[in-house]
Amino acid sequence: MYNDIMKDMKDKMQPIVDITEINKKAAEKLFALQSACVTDLFNSSIAQMKALTAVKEPKSAVELQVQFFKTLESKLTNVAEQEIATLTEAKDQLSEIVEKSITEMSELPTNQFGDFSKFTDMSKFTDFSKFADFSKFTDLSKFADMSAFIAAPVAPVAEEVEKKAPVKAAPRKAAAPAATTAA
Repeated sequence: MYNDIMKDMKDKMQPIVDITEINKKAAEKLFALQSACVTDLFNSSIAQMKALTAVKEPKSAVELQVQFFKTLESKLTNVAEQEIATLTEAKDQLSEIVEKSITEMSELPTNQFGDFSKFTDMSKFTDFSKFADFSKFTDLSKFADMSAFIAAPVAPVAEEVEKKAPVKAAPRKAAAPAATTAA
């Protein structure tokens, strides 16, 4: 019986496990793409700076910069396309799992949990004569006026009173008379 319950629970939780695995794989792929992109961007920038320091003419420097930015744009576009493909693939897999789960839920037998019709008969609760007499609670007008609670000033907290009260110096005691020694 225990094994049946555990198997049933495992079967019911399998879609959540699958969804978690899909998300994990997609995140790992996205992290790898971003890491490679940042590394390539860093290395390309260093190579570009070295190339620019060797250039003597402004026209050559501008041409190098234009070429660098065109290459950079193509690399970033390629990475973005790979990321979009990864996210689309993950979305498709997740949608498939959700659709399958919804289909399986709609195929469940309608009376899987037993007969609840015995609980739907509310006629037993229409006769309130069996309950205590609540007529003495019908006058709720004394609870309707909440202005006494709203308009009442808030008493200061004891800690605040202690902080604000000035510290009074304790009166000094008179010095004790000097002891006389009898000789």
